[in-house]
Amino acid sequence: MSKFLCILAFSSILQTSLAQSDLVRLVGGGVSWAGRVEVYHDGEWGTVCDDHWGLPEAAVICRMLGYSRYRGSICCARFGSNRNAKIFLDNVRCYGTESNIFDCIANPIGRHDCRHYEDAGVICDPRSLVTPTTRPTTRPTTRPTTRPTTRPTTRPTTRPTTRPTTRPTTRPTTRPTTRPTTRPTT
Repeated sequence: MSKFLCILAFSSILQTSLAQSDLVRLVGGGVSWAGRVEVYHDGEWGTVCDDHWGLPEAAVICRMLGYSRYRGSICCARFGSNRNAKIFLDNVRCYGTESNIFDCIANPIGRHDCRHYEDAGVICDPRSLVTPTTRPTTRPTTRPTTRPTTRPTTRPTTRPTTRPTTRPTTRPTTRPTTRPTTRPTT
């Protein structure tokens, strides 16, 4: 039993010494900000089951990768499945504020009741990249320019052609203020 605890403690120390972005990756999305979620544990990559997978979990994964926002959580192996990998995480439940997916509530690592057709995925907001990683990626290296400050000066020329068929049934509570056009003579 003590050998198991020693291995578990070493694995925990190793994971805390790695950068957050080195513990998770997105695969199969064709871009660096979307894909199947894979997590690094005990020297190998494994998948995450989509049981209870939702937006709080997507927020944590995107934050680990350096994005401040997410677009969605994806179920059902939409980004493909990795049948050669182990399924490391199942029944993951996050609050969305965690900095690491391993800080979320989940089954013990490797304990699951899933198949790879349940591999989870995420879509991060590519415009919200906060901390670029040092490894080679396909992420954009420049940020979009600011929005133009001028607005269009033209207005639409079409007006509605239909008029209301009923008149209001109540009278206005205030009288229109009109000024006499001429001054009284004295």
